[in-house]
Amino acid sequence: MDEAIEISSFVLRFVRATSPEGAVRYHGSIRHIQSNQVVNFSRWEDALAFIETYVPLDMPEAARRLQSPDDLP
Repeated sequence: MDEAIEISSFVLRFVRATSPEGAVRYHGSIRHIQSNQVVNFSRWEDALAFIETYVPLDMPEAARRLQSPDDLP
């Protein structure tokens, strides 16, 4: 039996910006290698939504709402 294989590769770029007052904000970009499509994001759920256009993810809702690495347990 032949198995169908699909590969989707992504490059993520995270930027940590600190204001003069010390407030930290994360944003970034994500590139789908096969299509060369790039999306900028400031919320993790937006990056996940882009990934899901190529790869069906089955993640808990709480994981989708993460705003920054500081939100990780």
